[in-house]
Amino acid sequence: MSSLTWVDRLLLWICGGWFFLTVCVGYVATANFSELQPERLRQAESVLEPMGDAQAKARTLRYVASELNRHFFSVYGWINLGLAAVALVLVGTSGRKARWRTLALMLCFGIAAVGVLYLTPTLIDLGRQIDFVPREPVSEPVRQFYVFHRLNEGLELLKLILLTGVTVSLIRSP
Repeated sequence: MSSLTWVDRLLLWICGGWFFLTVCVGYVATANFSELQPERLRQAESVLEPMGDAQAKARTLRYVASELNRHFFSVYGWINLGLAAVALVLVGTSGRKARWRTLALMLCFGIAAVGVLYLTPTLIDLGRQIDFVPREPVSEPVRQFYVFHRLNEGLELLKLILLTGVTVSLIRSP
């Protein structure tokens, strides 16, 4: 790794940080739903008491978790796109002949662009439509939400695989 140029070292840091950020955002989004449940919150009963039944309390906390996640994914999307742009500039100026790195990072940029410009806004819109809709029976907006959600997860997983490949190739390069 000592033969890496400063550009390649910076690209290595960007890819590693980008990978880490993606994993952290995924964890936070999942944790919000598991942690924001009345039985897991200290003093939840005294705060939520005026709300009435347990279902109303759970729905409210799920809504709060959803809104937090919408915010996180909106911000993450733009950071994601920025990191993709920086990585592309760095790989383009590195002077190395690893064309597949450029292609991999171009695909990561495409994933980030589709995410921030289409998938995230669509998921936010559909999510708000289904916030208080029962999940059984499955309505069309709920079905659509989960189709887009799975597509987004698949693209994020592909991006993580590509980032891993770029990172490993930088570490192993002569």
